[in-house]
Order: sequence, then structure tokens, then C-alpha cells
Amino acid sequence: MEYIVYHDTNYPTGWVCEDIANQVSAFLRGKGFKELDASDLAKWMERIIEENRCGDSVVVFSQDIVPDTICHSPSPSSLVRRYLDSGGKIVWFGDNPFYYQGQDPSKPQIDAPTGTDKKSKHSLEWNLNGPYGVLGVIPIFMSSPSSKVKITRKGKNLGLKNQWYSNRPITRRGIGFRGNLSVLGTSSPLYPISTEEILLMKKERSLMNTLIDSSSKILGLISAMTAVFAALYGVLTGGALLIWVVVAIFALVPFVYLGYWYTKLRKVFASAWLKNFNSEHPKSGFLRIWDFQPYKIDEEMLAELYNVSVERAE
Repeated sequence: MEYIVYHDTNYPTGWVCEDIANQVSAFLRGKGFKELDASDLAKWMERIIEENRCGDSVVVFSQDIVPDTICHSPSPSSLVRRYLDSGGKIVWFGDNPFYYQGQDPSKPQIDAPTGTDKKSKHSLEWNLNGPYGVLGVIPIFMSSPSSKVKITRKGKNLGLKNQWYSNRPITRRGIGFRGNLSVLGTSSPLYPISTEEILLMKKERSLMNTLIDSSSKILGLISAMTAVFAALYGVLTGGALLIWVVVAIFALVPFVYLGYWYTKLRKVFASAWLKNFNSEHPKSGFLRIWDFQPYKIDEEMLAELYNVSVERAE
């Protein structure tokens, strides 16, 4: 097996700050991983693909922005995707994978294509074209509190232990999944009208959230109108008891609906997952963990990262 950790201080990183990237790289080097910069990583991927040995390798990204040397465009024709298609394994944590492309600071910067923005001097924003184009996954942007990530049985078997609060999960079903997505950790929004889903470059709410938003307003209006009619009926007929019975019943409608949403309608997203791209190597693929902005990584988390990377679950 070849164990590689990508680390290049000349290239940008996102949510994973330089100190944490240095810490991860140093820890994995101490465990036998070989550190490669952006240029050497591209050369290594080309060679291992040609030698048909991708199934016996793992690459851990200590920085959460992909370098241009292995991903020239947000498409499945990129070198990093060819590595995955050939049975390679990548471990990623931090911000959305392939949302940004890190560019070589020694080369003249190419103007951003229409519809993209520059994050920094040497980082090009691909937006959702990146994760969808390269991996075929649809990220979700948690715009409000979510439940703590629940590690699934598959996740525990792989070695995941620590829980976190999810910021960048993905939908569990969609185009290109076809049963090759293993969900390792799940999370859900805490409130009915709280999570804004951005799908395929369109900043719009999901159908479910739109229905919840609309129906909650309708139910609130129905409750209010019923209370008014009950009050008028009570005044005209003198049925004061009927007024309070009807008001009490319809005052419970929003709470009943909220309970139904929580138990039946609330979406469950994948916050940790493994997507396989080569059926001949079922344990290979793109492994995503820790979809939040880490401010520090302790020894326990480093050990967990190592275990899931080499599949040494206790």
C-alpha cells in the first residue's frame, strides 16, 4: 500500500487553516505517510494510474482546496477523478470538496469564467459545479442549526467515533449515486423552515422546505380564521364553551404539524460518506468526514483520521 498526504504551503487552503494542515501532515508522516506537494501529487497520480495500482493507495488531503495540478476543471475528466475511477481512495475533511480550485501562484492568473468568482488571489470558486461535476454529489448548505451528526453502523465499522455539528452535508439520493454511496454519518435541520438547499447552481429553497413554509402559513391562517368564526358563532348563539373548545383544538394544529414534520417529513442528510467509483475495489472511493470548520484537532481526532484512512477500525 502507498499512503500519501497532500500538503503544499504554496497552494491555498480554506476552512482548514495552515496550522491544522501542518499538524495533520506531520502526524501522518509520523505514521508512514509520504508527503507530496501539488506538482509531485500530479506526477504520482499519473504514474500509479498507468501502473494500474490505484487500488493499493490512499491520499489524505490536509488542505481542503484541490490544486489545479490534479483538477484542471470541474469535470469527471480531471486527473483526480481518473484516479478515483481507477480504484484510488481519497480522504477529505473541512469545506465542500472541489468547491474551490487552488491555482499555482507562480503562474499568471487566468480570468474567472462567467458565473464564477475569485475567493482569493490564488483560488477560483467553482461553486456547486465542482462537487457535482467531479463527484456527482449535491451539497446542502446548512444555514441554521442542525442536529449532531449520528454515526451510522457503517461509519462505526470504518472507525468514526467523534461527533460534530454538520455544515456541508449532501443529499443521500440523486443523480449519479446508483447505490454506490455509503452513508457514514447523518444529520437533520432542527427547524422546519431553516435549511436552504442550493441545487445545481440555483439558489432556491428545496421543494420540501417550500411546501413546509407554505403549508405552515396556510395552517396558521386556517387556525386564525376558525378562531374568529368560532368567536362570532359564540357571540351570536351564546355558546361561550364552544368558543374555547374550538379555539383550543385549532390552537394545537401547528404543534401537531410540527410533530409530524419532526418524525416524518424532516430530511436526513449525509454528513460523512464514502462514494465508490470502481466496483472492483469496493473499499475505495471518495471518503468525506468532518464537514465543518475545525479550529483545532486533538490527538483523538488525528488517530481517528488515521484509522479511517487505513481502515483500521477498532
